[in-house]
Amino acid sequence: MAIENCGSSSAQNIEVFSGLVASVLVTVNECHHLVIACMDISYSGKLLMQSYLDVILAKFDNHVKDLSEFYTARILSHGFTIVVSRLGVSASKDDMRFYIRGLLTRMKIGDTEMKK
Repeated sequence: MAIENCGSSSAQNIEVFSGLVASVLVTVNECHHLVIACMDISYSGKLLMQSYLDVILAKFDNHVKDLSEFYTARILSHGFTIVVSRLGVSASKDDMRFYIRGLLTRMKIGDTEMKK
């Protein structure tokens, strides 16, 4: 992902936001590994799985709280746009769908600066 139109924000704010996005990605990867473990027939222990799910849910709650605070402080404002990097030839169908939806959303809403 790239952060564009950040001219009004300081480098520290960009670094903090990048750290928040990176921590969300780490949690998503943990969630993905948990899904793989759930699909494994040999996996056992409903209480342990529930515990893992509770931990991941708490992490996502913290991410939402952190991103909300970041947005409320007006650090992440209209001038910030999160743009998914251009996909490669080997991108999956789901990745292409996500990328196209992002493009269409930017075409529908926002000013000319956000559409770049």
